Amino acid sequence: MTGRTVDADEALASGFAQARFSDQDDIDGWARPLAAAPGATRRVAALLRDNLGRDRDEALRAEARAQVACMAGPDVGEAVAAAMAGREPRFIGQ
Repeated sequence: MTGRTVDADEALASGFAQARFSDQDDIDGWARPLAAAPGATRRVAALLRDNLGRDRDEALRAEARAQVACMAGPDVGEAVAAAMAGREPRFIGQ
């Protein structure tokens, strides 16, 4: 929030980061579940990146558009159906 640069150790210690990777295999193992996550999860990184160049009002509008898109997408219905059936959801990332 302050714009101060932090190294990996500090990011991990503060809870800002969840992991540090030493090779591509580690990254792939972490990325696979994210790729199978609901579309809302996928949009977070893009919003964080894109909102850096937006003012507050435009960032809030972008986030509102993303929320509407997520709610209209098939992953929401899949989440509800899976919960009702007592099974793990099978998200398509939309």
